[in-house]
Amino acid sequence: MQNLSIALSIKMNVLLFLPGLLVILFRAVGAFSTIMYMFTIVGGLQCLLGLPFLIHDPKSYVYAAFDFSRSFLYEWTVNWRFLDEKIFLHPSMSKFLLFLHLNVLCLFGIYRWTGLSSMGWRWIAACWHGDPVPMSSSFMILTLFTSNLIGITFARSLHYQFFSWYFHQIPLLAWASSWPLPIRLALPLAVELAWNVFPSTNLSSVILLIAHIMLLVGLWTRRARTPIHQIKIS
Repeated sequence: MQNLSIALSIKMNVLLFLPGLLVILFRAVGAFSTIMYMFTIVGGLQCLLGLPFLIHDPKSYVYAAFDFSRSFLYEWTVNWRFLDEKIFLHPSMSKFLLFLHLNVLCLFGIYRWTGLSSMGWRWIAACWHGDPVPMSSSFMILTLFTSNLIGITFARSLHYQFFSWYFHQIPLLAWASSWPLPIRLALPLAVELAWNVFPSTNLSSVILLIAHIMLLVGLWTRRARTPIHQIKIS
């Protein structure tokens, strides 16, 4: 949690890991401890790191540090480049992508990361003080990386520096997917190819989006046939 808060003070992208991390924390330590960790460790450390700015001008600091309304330049984007610039910059586009982002997160959260789909609220009650079913290290890694990938897939704008944010996760996610070996090998190459086209084109943008969606589909179908506490990377 300390690492998450420190990373958040540097780059807001780390919030993409947060949904997966909250699932892991809830299953590991229960609801009360998860809330306490978020308030004391994440929130407390954020206040401490930002204290000089909070003392001077708290409103401006919070607004500038966590500005979710800013627009990125169309000319530098790698994903969604195939869309017309007016569509890309339209406020409805960002709302639509946020809608997709949240819905895909909910689908993975309900049907792949937890027992909500089979037990409903009984699963929450059973795990209120921690899940009695232990999580494998593979499950935790894949949950965090998938949470990040979902956010990246539905981000309105990815600039070239974003590739450093997740390039090292792609081979593992591809290998953990349900796709046959040739596709598992091709997906990281497709992502690499799309990011190495400068400036980005309609084709490179489409290739990147398709690769991201195929990774998510492969992870979804892999987890559909494997108990959530027995996921192994093989």
